[in-house]
Amino acid sequence: MRESFILYLFAAFSKADVPTIELLIPQLKSALKENNISQFCTSLQSLFAHIPYQLHVSQERYYHSLFQLLGILLGFETQSEVATDKGRIDTVILAGNYVYLFETKIGTSAKTALKQIEDKKYFERYSLTGKTIVLVGMSFNRSNDKLTIDCASKVF
Repeated sequence: MRESFILYLFAAFSKADVPTIELLIPQLKSALKENNISQFCTSLQSLFAHIPYQLHVSQERYYHSLFQLLGILLGFETQSEVATDKGRIDTVILAGNYVYLFETKIGTSAKTALKQIEDKKYFERYSLTGKTIVLVGMSFNRSNDKLTIDCASKVF
């Protein structure tokens, strides 16, 4: 029942139809379980392409909210705004043997987001988990009424 509620909630926020979401969920889940960030970002781009342009908000918190909801929908332990001694990690997703640290930016490069994770050493909080830590910078950009998602990652 909880999964169904989250599915329909994500559909309401993203304006994607439920069958499309149900088709993409296994792809997104598999990509994270296998540390295939390229496939994850491609599937995410496809999913977010369903959001009408007039509903996009050029604020990071909009994408943080969708991303938090998506992590929960995928069935992974997901936390937002995780405080460290040097700042806040936008999103942490625990998926199998991986700890993903996501930094989200708007209007800048994914490499800039990735550099922030490295510079602030957000990974230190998870260094004793015994899991592979993957740093992921994501950038959401709108141009010509088209949303593009750029990803950069590094295994730590």
